[in-house]
Amino acid sequence: MSTIKLEYTIDVSHEQCESGLYLSEILTSVVCSQSYRNTTVGDVISFNSPGYPEDILPRVVCIWHVSSQSDVWYKILAVTHNLNLFVPALHPPQNISILTSNKVFHISWDLQSTDFFDFTVVMSYFTYPFNGTWTEVILESNTTGHVIDTSKNRGQKYGITLFLRSQYGESTHTEIIDARSDKPTNPPHDVDVITRSSSIILSWKRPMDRPQVIQHYIVKYQIGRYSADHMMKITPNKTYLNIATAESQGQMFAFKIASETNGGVGHFSKAAFIRAACGVTKFILPRQSKIIIFPGHSQAPYLPNVQCTWSLNTGVSLWFKINIDTLNLEHSDGCQKDYLQVGNSTFCGSLYNKEIVQRINTVKIMFVSDGDIGGIGFILSVSAVGTPPDKPRNISIIPATYGLVVTWERPLYKSDFIQSYSLFYEHEYTSKPVKILLSKQQLSYVIDTTKYPGIRFEIWMISNGDGGTSSETSHVSAFSGCGENINLSNTSSFIITPFYGKWRPRDAFCKWHVTSHFSFLLHVIDVQFPQSNSSRCDHVTGQCNHVTNRCDGITLEISNNDKICDQQGVMKTYIIHEKEADISLTARNNVEVIKLFLKISSIELMDTTSSAMTKQSVLTSGEFLPVLLRSFTTNCHIKQFHVRGKFKNTSKH
Repeated sequence: MSTIKLEYTIDVSHEQCESGLYLSEILTSVVCSQSYRNTTVGDVISFNSPGYPEDILPRVVCIWHVSSQSDVWYKILAVTHNLNLFVPALHPPQNISILTSNKVFHISWDLQSTDFFDFTVVMSYFTYPFNGTWTEVILESNTTGHVIDTSKNRGQKYGITLFLRSQYGESTHTEIIDARSDKPTNPPHDVDVITRSSSIILSWKRPMDRPQVIQHYIVKYQIGRYSADHMMKITPNKTYLNIATAESQGQMFAFKIASETNGGVGHFSKAAFIRAACGVTKFILPRQSKIIIFPGHSQAPYLPNVQCTWSLNTGVSLWFKINIDTLNLEHSDGCQKDYLQVGNSTFCGSLYNKEIVQRINTVKIMFVSDGDIGGIGFILSVSAVGTPPDKPRNISIIPATYGLVVTWERPLYKSDFIQSYSLFYEHEYTSKPVKILLSKQQLSYVIDTTKYPGIRFEIWMISNGDGGTSSETSHVSAFSGCGENINLSNTSSFIITPFYGKWRPRDAFCKWHVTSHFSFLLHVIDVQFPQSNSSRCDHVTGQCNHVTNRCDGITLEISNNDKICDQQGVMKTYIIHEKEADISLTARNNVEVIKLFLKISSIELMDTTSSAMTKQSVLTSGEFLPVLLRSFTTNCHIKQFHVRGKFKNTSKH
């Protein structure tokens, strides 16, 4: 039997513990006990086994009860003599696991059950090559994991062991476990990005620094300026990534890539920027159209920070016609925010049915949005059209009874680009030119002049094409039909000016062509020429004041032989000794009403009633009945007059 000698000293302190302390050593059924109540901080209590310093008797049980009214800890100092203690064994941690990650070791373990709670867990480690120095980390008894910072020794090898320690000693140490803090490799190099119609392809090359230890590639990218980062892990045997951009057309992407090893994620590469594809480059065939709808889904606002470009080209001799059907963008002064640029023209806000002709065979259409509010987008069409065609050629005008017949020929060059013709005319009664659109197959047109007889029409044309219009042709003038062809037989006929009594043309021309089997008589029934009409000819002598056959205002001309300039100069009756004659009336810069009423009869008809005519007072004393001959001279001198019953030669020759 072992003998035990005990002496106990209880020192009460502020350290926290349970309010009571019970010490027991079960040896026998004999009991000795003592209680110490209401102890306070600073009290020192000493007690010893019965019969101390003698050996404890067999079968003795001693209990000392110490208590306090407040929460205190008790510190017990045991002084023994000839003491043999049986200390429970301490078992080292087991199932140790070490996980290497970025800049740290994550170490975990399991603890075996023990009767002690006053032990600590000790982690001891060193770095290779070993120089005799260990680093200890003291952990609490309930700890089953710890993290070692390896940021200062990245890539170095560590030796690690664990054990338990108490006041009675230490457990055995675990075997030394080696672990390497693999520092991340350098980032991949030759990072490249290219854009496709609906994706972006990111590619790279493996780093030269320990590529075999790479566990993943980490790709981080951002869409636009304010979006969150996107992160993707790529297997180490892959060196490219395809990212769909159908929902992010025209937005800017920023890419970075790093390698991940057991040592964590390394440094990221320098950012690579690229904009997702938006728009196309396309060749447009003649009269082919392309419709652009942006964005592709209607009634949804377009994305911020977008840039799209459509580059279109066509044949050398073609132009582009762009029709903006609908435009709904953010409005800003000077279109400084969101805008659509077509060639050199910039648009923003709202716009409908705007046509633009780009007069070159290439066009660039660009859309840009900022980071603020947006709009719905736009719809437009682009067509390749011919350059403006050449103008029509060889325009001619033929006056007819009820209209002007206009004819022309197609141009020799670029006639295939003609879509239509435009014919213009104006006269003194039009406030602006009248425009008539004609098909490209037409080569003639009749202008209805029934309401405007005898006045001057000014006519010109252009050719119309998809790419624009030609230059104007030269202006051609012609008088509308006024007058008629009169064939005398045994009846009389009349010559009357249009709109009799109300005709007030500024410029006019009427012509009556008279034919007869015999000479004929021209009888003036009514005439009214403006008083302001300046006559240069004397109606009695035929003198023209040395002005050759010229009248400034209204002129009545008979067979190109003589001109009569005022109503005083108009004789009552003329005998035409010709079987054919032209009677024409011309007005220039007129402002008054013009009237002319003539009766024409053949001489044969007149002769059948000659006896009656001689009895009428048609000719008074001193009046002459002139005979108009083709032998009139150009200076208005009349060679001779034939007068019924008398003859007077007035020729100076």
